[in-house]
Amino acid sequence: MESVALGLFVLTLLIPLNEVILSIMKYKPKYGLAIPSLSMLSNLTVVCTYGVLLRDYAEDRKLFIAGVLLAIFISMLVKLNKALKS
Repeated sequence: MESVALGLFVLTLLIPLNEVILSIMKYKPKYGLAIPSLSMLSNLTVVCTYGVLLRDYAEDRKLFIAGVLLAIFISMLVKLNKALKS
């Protein structure tokens, strides 16, 4: 279970990053088509860097990957919820 928690810890990086992206979307609506690409590229960079740097510290790599995937899913739900509210 520690590996899943280690994978979920990437949420601490993804949530603030998504807040910045959503604030850009709010204040610069003319960049509407660039926001999804920016979001996907930045999240991909954070998740891949996090995964490569911490994969050796996980006891079970499959559970670590499951935790990272769960974190991506939760981050996506939070981002969609905030985007629909604004």
